[in-house]
Amino acid sequence: GNNSGANLTTGYENICIGLNAGVALTTGYDNIFIGIGSESAENTGNNNIVIGNYCVDGAVNVTAMTAIGNNIISGKIGNDNGSVAIGYGACANLNSVVIGYEALQGGGGSGNLSGLADSTIVGFQAAQNVGLANGGDITAFGFQSCSSMPYTYGVNQGVLAIGYQAGMYSVAQQWASGVNTLIGTQSGMFASGPGNTYVGMNAGKSISGASGGYNTGVGLDALNNASAAVIGIGNTGVGNSCLIALTSGQENNAFGSNAGNSISTGSGNISIGDTTAANVVAPAFSITTQNNYISMGSTSTTNAYINVAWTVVSDQRDKTNITPLAAGLDLVKNLKPVAYQRKESRDSDAAVGPVRYGFLAQDVLAAEGDSNVLVDVDNPDQLYFHETSLIAVLVKAIQDQQVLINKINAKVFENERA
Repeated sequence: GNNSGANLTTGYENICIGLNAGVALTTGYDNIFIGIGSESAENTGNNNIVIGNYCVDGAVNVTAMTAIGNNIISGKIGNDNGSVAIGYGACANLNSVVIGYEALQGGGGSGNLSGLADSTIVGFQAAQNVGLANGGDITAFGFQSCSSMPYTYGVNQGVLAIGYQAGMYSVAQQWASGVNTLIGTQSGMFASGPGNTYVGMNAGKSISGASGGYNTGVGLDALNNASAAVIGIGNTGVGNSCLIALTSGQENNAFGSNAGNSISTGSGNISIGDTTAANVVAPAFSITTQNNYISMGSTSTTNAYINVAWTVVSDQRDKTNITPLAAGLDLVKNLKPVAYQRKESRDSDAAVGPVRYGFLAQDVLAAEGDSNVLVDVDNPDQLYFHETSLIAVLVKAIQDQQVLINKINAKVFENERA
């Protein structure tokens, strides 16, 4: 072709086909340049394969590059040694593999691609316009995955994003802070904190400003608050739509479909199995802003089994405001033991589960009076009974009764002596 290889001096074993193909090549060798203007600026590079019109028009002194496609762009600064770029407008960079229409095109922030090395970018516009001056080690697979990640100096290193628009607007902090792993359609789309792992469609997607870090979300929509940015750290959610109301809450753990999906600012909570067999979200306790709560099972749970009794911490050193118990025999005399079965739902009288013995929270509340301890009234729509606390009341009742028995015995003894 006209002007192809026109400036060769000591270069050898080169193939230049097309108008201005390899026109600047001088001492380079073992290169293949095919296409109009293909690698028109290269002069001393070797072992390159460049195929396509205006393909990598601008790279200088490059070695072992493979570029196939029209208008493939090379790095603006530095070199593209060992790179592979395939697809219209794909952008080559040092030791990187870039495959797809306009993949990595326009990236680097201020036109600087020198730091975008050691990456694997595959997909239509994958990592396009990504703002990475000193990033790199990006693995992006999927349509627009890691596309438009904002430019922040020294970050975005080591990101793994797989799926349609996965990590599209995310910012992953550098190695010292922990990198992000995002797998699934739009997973971690706006995640801008470090050390997150999101697996599943829309997992960790949230909205702009989601700066929370070290979170783990596994499942469809896990940790995906669609109306407020997730800024909490250290949360773990496994199950579809778990922790979807989370905002600033930290160190929460939710397991199961829709588990913990009311937790917003609460921290240190555990929520397990909130959904009924009828696929109704009805946790045993709906945690929202509370801290250090545990909710296990749903309101439809009929049986709970464990092989041994719970061993509860009861160390005096952990307690304060210790006073003798006043409630005793008088309270016990007003309790109303009942036999019962659980309802299928509040809208039905159908019984489920075995016959049980126990108390009605409303009766216990009435017996306690104003100083209620045995009944938890934090949720007026769902009263809870602290059964283990009743043990202390029963012991006190026995002691009160023994005092009465002793008095009666003393009186009988006096009467017998008389």
